[in-house]
Amino acid sequence: VNNGRNLFMVDCGGHASFLPTTGNTLNALRASGYTPEQVDTVLLTHIHPEHALGLSYDGTTRNFPNAEVVVTAVDHAFWTDPAQESRVPQGQPFIRAARRAVGPYEGRIRTFAIEREVEVLPGVFSVPAPGHTPGHVSFRMTSQNQTILLWGDIAHQTVIQLARPRWR
Repeated sequence: VNNGRNLFMVDCGGHASFLPTTGNTLNALRASGYTPEQVDTVLLTHIHPEHALGLSYDGTTRNFPNAEVVVTAVDHAFWTDPAQESRVPQGQPFIRAARRAVGPYEGRIRTFAIEREVEVLPGVFSVPAPGHTPGHVSFRMTSQNQTILLWGDIAHQTVIQLARPRWR
């Protein structure tokens, strides 16, 4: 999203090392006329691999070298604090992926409280949506009297998704 002040992303995709059909975010960004260096902020709805591994494919390189990563304090702690590991239902593969994604941004991660709406960028507000992960949020933005809510995995229902995959 280019709002005239910031060039930011809401989530940044995954990587083929985790899910084979993901990992094209950087190519798509370039195809839209922007470079990864131009992105100044990546807002994360949550730190699942298909939403965050686009930050760093190898755990050392920042794919968005000038970006600040903005995520709830609860979600950041859930995925990066060793004391939380027993609470992560997906186990070590998801923990390793989360740490690989955000690790290179140490010192460039801004966390915020999930308990209330927060203006994370001018005109962009977090909307608490815990459940999918403890710190899951949506983002609401308004421009010229139009509003959009980006939620990123608001719900999964395997009975419906497996029976009717197109309903995703």
